[in-house]
Amino acid sequence: MMPRIACSIRLALLLLCALSLGTRPAVSQDFDPSFGYGGLDGIGGVSEPEDPVSFAAQFTAATDDRPAVLMVTATIEPEWHIYSITQPKGGTKPTKLELAESKQFRPIGKWAAIPKPHSYVDNDLYKGVRIEEHEETVTWYLPIEIAEGVDPATLEIKGTYSTQACKQSCLQLDGKFVAKLGSGVPIGPIEVTDPASAVALGESSTKSKGPKLPEQPAEAGVFSAEGSVVTWYGWLDRGRVRPGDRVFLYLRAELPDHWHVNAYEEQKAELGNQPTLIVPKETTGVQYYQPEARAMVVETPSAVEGFGNLRYHEKTAVWVVPFDVSEDVGAGEFELNGIVGYQACELTEAGVGSCELESAVEFTTKLTVDPQATSFEPIGLTFSRGTYDQAAELAAVVAPTLKPAPNNLRIIEFGGEDTAKIGFVGMLGLALVGGLILNLMPCVLPVIGLKLMSFAKQGGESRSRVFLLNLAYVAGLLGVFLFLATLASLPQLGLSTTTDYDWGELNTETWFKVFMTVLVFTMALSFLGVWEIPIPGFAGSSTAAEMASREGYSGAFFKGILTTILATPCSGPFLGPVFGYTIGQDVFTTFMIFFFVGLGMALPYLVIGAFPSLVQWIPKPGAWMDTFKQAMAFMLLGTVVYLLSTLNEDYFIPTMALLVACWFACWLGGRLPITASGFSRGFSWFVGISVAAAVGFVGFGMEKEHELPWQEFTPSQLAEAQATGKPVLLEFTANWCPTCKFNLATAIDVAAVKQVVEANGVQAIKADWTDENAEIEASLEQLNSRSIPLLAIYPAGRSNEVIVLRDTVTKTQVLQALAAAGARENNPEESFQLKQTSEPKGDRLASND
Repeated sequence: MMPRIACSIRLALLLLCALSLGTRPAVSQDFDPSFGYGGLDGIGGVSEPEDPVSFAAQFTAATDDRPAVLMVTATIEPEWHIYSITQPKGGTKPTKLELAESKQFRPIGKWAAIPKPHSYVDNDLYKGVRIEEHEETVTWYLPIEIAEGVDPATLEIKGTYSTQACKQSCLQLDGKFVAKLGSGVPIGPIEVTDPASAVALGESSTKSKGPKLPEQPAEAGVFSAEGSVVTWYGWLDRGRVRPGDRVFLYLRAELPDHWHVNAYEEQKAELGNQPTLIVPKETTGVQYYQPEARAMVVETPSAVEGFGNLRYHEKTAVWVVPFDVSEDVGAGEFELNGIVGYQACELTEAGVGSCELESAVEFTTKLTVDPQATSFEPIGLTFSRGTYDQAAELAAVVAPTLKPAPNNLRIIEFGGEDTAKIGFVGMLGLALVGGLILNLMPCVLPVIGLKLMSFAKQGGESRSRVFLLNLAYVAGLLGVFLFLATLASLPQLGLSTTTDYDWGELNTETWFKVFMTVLVFTMALSFLGVWEIPIPGFAGSSTAAEMASREGYSGAFFKGILTTILATPCSGPFLGPVFGYTIGQDVFTTFMIFFFVGLGMALPYLVIGAFPSLVQWIPKPGAWMDTFKQAMAFMLLGTVVYLLSTLNEDYFIPTMALLVACWFACWLGGRLPITASGFSRGFSWFVGISVAAAVGFVGFGMEKEHELPWQEFTPSQLAEAQATGKPVLLEFTANWCPTCKFNLATAIDVAAVKQVVEANGVQAIKADWTDENAEIEASLEQLNSRSIPLLAIYPAGRSNEVIVLRDTVTKTQVLQALAAAGARENNPEESFQLKQTSEPKGDRLASND
């Protein structure tokens, strides 16, 4: 209910072009649509006698191989499930795990889960949102660092959990856990995201940002050689393949803090630290390619003269070795082997470095080739100890033969022929047929209906005029196709690489979708008689005048343009491979393909223009045309609904407001009779278009980028911001609160406030109450509020004070409150002084006048 009220208020505001509000503060409706029949607190409901989910927690101490790890295990009763901690927004309620603040430990990574959640898309309840569920048991684990001097045996890690357990209904479960030192449970790979900073050996170093590390499967093999700090993991992305498939072999090295492993090179170094050598051994039916690093590379000058630059990976290094399975290889099991030579080095915070002796690990695994394979699961590598000399000898022979992996993605056209086999002439035939079928697409039918009316009106015309009218229609139609071909050919013409458009790609542009929505809507209004399109014969005038007029060439040409534009969102049979065929082709081929698609679409009208007798079945012009025209108007309105569905939700309300404003403009411009003076008609249209333009400016102007550098609210974030000694601006808002949006747009997220925030180092925090949030509710209660909007400003250096602005605020009030909180630099209200009220908690803003 609340979002509808908000939309209605905003729509009315936009139509009136007014910037003042008199709405009451919006009060949150704490409602979760997925709460099922679990009942409300204090009221009861249908519930289970005992919680269907139990939680247990423990942690393991750090070892040489990995850091300390906190583990929280949920055991779930049969037929019940809970949702993941990574559940995307817009779906079900995610599980939340929160730790109590402590100086005895700190998280150094992110929560992960084993097993991974089962995921699916439920388009009935949560359209397009992936739902992630856990059943039976799940363990969430988090790498932590225990503070020096803390005995793990006496440490207790406290936290809370919040989850929804669902079967046929859902129960909200909230509780606390205490983790003590334990033996641990099996977990997956650990990813530390807060490693120690690197210390350069030389005076300067450069870091190249690598791609995101690939996710490591549970099936990965693991190996730690005696005397080495490096832990190796290895896997293939699939253990069962088909002939012709590309497979990826992953090698991952994990090192402790302050350690690194040298970067990959083809050959061993003559002097200095030795590089990593990755050498796959020759296997019949397999084509290996050069290894690719998937981790950040640190490059710094060596402290030893003559050794050049050092290149290495800190903490974690990942390499990928792509290889292709021959299309001629037969079914069976094949053994893959290789060796990795490496050297790990330590660099202490004092800048002192030392290295292990060069070492190596050999790897092996078995690959199954199955031409009928349909499921592809990763498979781990088996490791054993090797020698660096073995790796160097093999690298000298094999590495020079390895080439970079080509992009040989094989595209299989499901249910269709390979486009390469069809050839250019065959593709022209498909383009012609595909264009012909476009006439039957729903996007085009309303305009096709108008063309039928024009055929009716052409009865009695000379054959030459009928042909020329249809030729004008075809010219407009083909003109758009040739324009699109030009856009698609810009890169080949050397004119652009960023503004070329493929078929339908204009519909990815918001401005184009809004323009098309307005155009089709105003056409529908014309067909309903609200106004007249000033193009002869475009079916927009009154019934009598329409039957008396003859279709003009301009009207026919415009209809051809409109028909093609409305067709661009559609891709009928054959057009997918046809337009895909143009990728990488020369300009001539691209233009011919687009031309033949347009020719196919225009073919019926060329034939009817040449043989008008083919449409003698259409009734003669008469009153039926007015009824038919109005019926076409409703088809156009249906097209408007479709076009609105393609818009991002942020633009839905401004577009709706613009449509109503255009309705007003068409009504105002079309209400005067033809006998009215040109000045009167022109003035009416000027006023109507001005109102529509103003509504569009206000509506789309409100959808702007945030001015302030907002941070997301949490109690700890607020505490950290206050600890900086700078003023803190805390805005409570929600998507369902229209007054909040108005405050942000006119008083808070504005340039003048941004100037003060930046000049004074003000910490801007946004508490978004769109969804249920207990922390936000608690913060509002501390500020004596149960409703929003509310703006709280914490003065610099005065932790026991807070300035509160409630309900609708102005830019001047916000600037004054910031000045009172100590943010006076570059503030036009810098002289403002706060008069304290007698309220017991917090100060309301009072003028000093």
